[in-house]
Amino acid sequence: MSYGETLPMGYLSMTNPVGLHDFHATLLRLVGFDHHKLSKPFRGLNQKLTGVKESKILKDVLS
Repeated sequence: MSYGETLPMGYLSMTNPVGLHDFHATLLRLVGFDHHKLSKPFRGLNQKLTGVKESKILKDVLS
């Protein structure tokens, strides 16, 4: 399965660009974890594994 399309050189995405945090949220969903509840201690604060901004799960990949 492939999702999206890149330029012929493979550097920039043309269709369906996916951010790293969205990709991680989707992978965590596939293995059965809720990415909102996972965090790690970093410099005295709990940091989310999928970043500060709201990460979305790629429903097209799951279906």
